[in-house]
Amino acid sequence: MRSLAERGSITSVERAAQVLHLFLPGRHSLAVTEVATQLGIANSTAHRLLRALCRSGILEQNLATKRYELTLLLYRLGTVAATRSDLHRAALLPLERLHHATGEGCHLGVLDLPEVVYLERRDSDRTMNFLTRMSGRAPANCTSTGKVLLAFAAEPTLEAALADDLPRLTPRSITDSAHLSEELDAIRHRGFALACEEGELGTTSVAAPVRDADGRVVAAIGVAGATASMGRRSLTRIVDLTLRGSEEISQTLARARCRIAPPNPLSSVPGARASRAAG
Repeated sequence: MRSLAERGSITSVERAAQVLHLFLPGRHSLAVTEVATQLGIANSTAHRLLRALCRSGILEQNLATKRYELTLLLYRLGTVAATRSDLHRAALLPLERLHHATGEGCHLGVLDLPEVVYLERRDSDRTMNFLTRMSGRAPANCTSTGKVLLAFAAEPTLEAALADDLPRLTPRSITDSAHLSEELDAIRHRGFALACEEGELGTTSVAAPVRDADGRVVAAIGVAGATASMGRRSLTRIVDLTLRGSEEISQTLARARCRIAPPNPLSSVPGARASRAAG
């Protein structure tokens, strides 16, 4: 049976994790009162949590605004986690080949509702990459990678995505849940996704699903380039190359018997769902 001190330590760790989850909707900084409100705790408790995270090197306080921001420590830890994963290792060579064959920006993404997170990418020399401007994340409904992942997601994940307000990045972004549901049905039927200027005007992208050893779609590989250069012949070729790349990664994961946990539509950390909705 745990002692009171042990239970207190565990509670503190859980609270600290809740604080970090408040950044996930894309917040760059947090105030003491925001943390207190989101987690339902006193301002004094929120302040102690934030100061403890600062002492740990995870957060830092902006002296001008008095708000708390993430440090680069989490970025370094995330980079270590991404580069050591079976998925990352399986995707590196196919991604390089796809980049070389198309000359366009190529990427590997996973779902983290309501966004797609890019674990690896190769930018095009010809155009400034949309993903670079999005800092490695983008709304799932506005990208081919995100739409592929939503199309093959488990029902609870899909329901959670369609229940939320869908962001609009361009006039072509799909923001109606019924329209998006129809689009996802079409993606399942043809096996790949297209996004024509839905994330950025002038950019078109293609993506195909990556499956683990159990056949679950756990990631997507995609290509993004200037719409002007993606004529019918070029687009057909890029779709074919993208499908080949996704199949190669899937076969590597199958041979290695790699099983990757699917994304959870609700965070396992208590209180995180409320913070996501508030973002």
